[in-house]
Amino acid sequence: MNKKQKKTLLIVTNERLSDFVHKGHIIKRYYNPGNLFDVVHFLVLKDEMPVDPEEVRPLFGTAEFHVHSYNIINVWHFLLTLFWRPFLINITLGPLIKKIKQLKPDLIRCQLAYNLPLYVGVKLKEELGIPCCISLHGNADVDNRNAPNLPLKHKIYHYSAQTIERYALQRADMVMPVYSSIIPYLERMKCKKYELLYNVINPGRICIKKDYTLGEKIKILCVNRQVTEKNPENLILAVQKLSNIKLTLIGEGALQQQLKQLVQQLKIENKVEFINNMPNTELLKLYPEYDIFANHCQYFGIGKTIIEAALSGLPIITNLRDGEQIDEYKNADWLMLVKNSPEGYMNAINKLVNDDHYREQLGVRARKHSSAIWMPEITEQRYVDLYKRLVPNL
Repeated sequence: MNKKQKKTLLIVTNERLSDFVHKGHIIKRYYNPGNLFDVVHFLVLKDEMPVDPEEVRPLFGTAEFHVHSYNIINVWHFLLTLFWRPFLINITLGPLIKKIKQLKPDLIRCQLAYNLPLYVGVKLKEELGIPCCISLHGNADVDNRNAPNLPLKHKIYHYSAQTIERYALQRADMVMPVYSSIIPYLERMKCKKYELLYNVINPGRICIKKDYTLGEKIKILCVNRQVTEKNPENLILAVQKLSNIKLTLIGEGALQQQLKQLVQQLKIENKVEFINNMPNTELLKLYPEYDIFANHCQYFGIGKTIIEAALSGLPIITNLRDGEQIDEYKNADWLMLVKNSPEGYMNAINKLVNDDHYREQLGVRARKHSSAIWMPEITEQRYVDLYKRLVPNL
């Protein structure tokens, strides 16, 4: 690579920057670890909504950044390509390949990707002759294809994606699963080049809990999308039966109105508050102000907010998922795993409230355990090291 030429990264993703802004997920250098790149091109395979460049600038560190939209993740493209047949997808990529060649990227990173972004990234790699890595944020077999109560149209969509997923995962220069439960899916896809790289939590923003003394009210925090797989209903029902409790639910989703109605029916509006979203930097400041972090998640992987709470030193309660337990929770002594029931959450909360020593030690163990694995400086450096292996003289 010519040293005088600007070092350029291309991100290929299915998540809009406007979604990051809406959720408050603006994490420093998330798309440019170590400020390795001078230019970052952000390609979203959907229609992108306008965003304030200053709001999203921290994601790209010191790099100049450009946002591109190529809307092919839609039902018409799915049908036009006969359920994502590769040779038909290739025909639709002609204009995109021509455009990307002009940008002259040194590395392609597929981000938050299942199905089409993986395939597009690898096809661009083959056309441009540059390396491509894939940051994989889910186990498509468990979370998508075999998810319970999956609607028929979603089954067709996800089962149709297997061919292009397999093609991409076998040809990428490196696949980076963000938690260990993704690895069985990669092995089924016969992906040989992968390395476990956890999500980078906002560098320099972690605030550590120092005082575990309880106040007049027990403050419980739950940060999650309010969707079926993360439904906090049983946590709310537990709070109903407890006194001197204040539960804060941060997040939104399809279940939010249903959950608000439940709170009204139970007449516990004084115990439960809803906050739709919050900038990540503000959220990280908030963690130490709470006594307990509690959530429910049925997805087959450790959630980012669990990692954030652990790094902050909060005592954590989460559920035993139906089916196989995720690796990060096996034999864990740094959090409480409970049955997803009102009684399960209620008993765990009572244990933490009534045993001051246990509550503090659980938070301390969470901090110690997470710092060894998920400390932002450690995880960011691992991405930096990987990029340098993929791109000589970076």
